[in-house]
Amino acid sequence: MAVLETAEGIFASHGFRQYFVGQSLSLLGDGLRVLAVPLLAFHLTHSALSTGTAFICEVAPFSIFALVGGSLADRVDRKRLMIGADAVRFLVMAFFAAAYWFHFLTLPMIYAGLIVISICAAAFLGGQASSIPYLLGRDRTTEAMAALIAAESVSNLVTPVAGGALFALFGPFPALVINALTYLASQLSLSRIDSLGPDNPHGMPTLRTLGNDVRLGFRTLFEDRGMRAQAMMAFALNTFGFGAYAILIPFLKRGFGASDQQVGLFLGMSAVGAIVGATVAGRMAKRWPFGRAVTTAYLLDAAACLPVVLLNNIWLRRHCVGDLQRARQL
Repeated sequence: MAVLETAEGIFASHGFRQYFVGQSLSLLGDGLRVLAVPLLAFHLTHSALSTGTAFICEVAPFSIFALVGGSLADRVDRKRLMIGADAVRFLVMAFFAAAYWFHFLTLPMIYAGLIVISICAAAFLGGQASSIPYLLGRDRTTEAMAALIAAESVSNLVTPVAGGALFALFGPFPALVINALTYLASQLSLSRIDSLGPDNPHGMPTLRTLGNDVRLGFRTLFEDRGMRAQAMMAFALNTFGFGAYAILIPFLKRGFGASDQQVGLFLGMSAVGAIVGATVAGRMAKRWPFGRAVTTAYLLDAAACLPVVLLNNIWLRRHCVGDLQRARQL
């Protein structure tokens, strides 16, 4: 295993540096997609249902296939798995851009493409969860994940603002193209890493093996009381959280008459809390027990949620959402 032997930081590893650069670029593209595709769905239909369905198509398949991604990552070459997942996502986003440019992009195409992207994301993150310990060793995994979360939060801060301006000035085409190119850049970055494991890949598992792995994963989850409680609480919070985000764009558009730039600014500023939370999480990983940290985060999450439903000013809501994101990253 390619373990970093010295006490230097995680970026002393050449493999992790390449990995981090590629993922940072990919996250920038993701940030543009999360804004541009739902905005595109809203502008095509002016329907909250259509916009919410776009979010569901991006989130639900990931939840279903997450354990499958982990099973694949334990058996196949993770580098090829992750490059393949990014290649498919590149093709989907390139198709979106071309279809929009030639005026034949439809909502069913958007929904189908988002489902494919979500499944690929599950496969990719399954490889990520295993490859980081392979690159750095288990004792540095928390620091590496905190760095990746921080990069994601920074992209969530920057890209919605830039994406909202791009969308208002030039339409969704630039955001779709940039998103496709970032997946291509991620593939190039991953290709420069020698290996992401496992040491002895066994090849593509059968459907029966995948099914057994999924059942084992659920059985392991529900037999452990702590993991079961955390999973159920996370499921409840994420269900309501994603439900709120699914209607966020129609809500801002209809309830406040927000422009595309204001929608992007709202989403970008709400990421400030997530950046703070990721930074704190990285520093507290070795100081607080996991259970105490999770309980504290959930309590802060609940406290931050209460004012959001009572406010009728878009900018006050923005600050409360930032507090909410900060609590969820702790």
